[in-house]
Amino acid sequence: MKMIQDNLENDMHSHISQTGKDISLIVMHPKTWENLCKDVWANKSMAIYIYDNSLKYNGIKVFRSFDMVDGLFEVR
Repeated sequence: MKMIQDNLENDMHSHISQTGKDISLIVMHPKTWENLCKDVWANKSMAIYIYDNSLKYNGIKVFRSFDMVDGLFEVR
């Protein structure tokens, strides 16, 4: 079973390789954010700091929107 964090990392690498630009924003559904946090913390990863409310993934701002489909990401 593929984890949410793996899917996001793949999307991020794909975006960078296609555009040659750094990522400045990640957009996702609020439920996807919750599941991503659980995934990251279960793996003891530091991609999302557990005691920080900044809504960042590896230093990239995360915007949560109900307009997104749960489980999908938009990397900009």
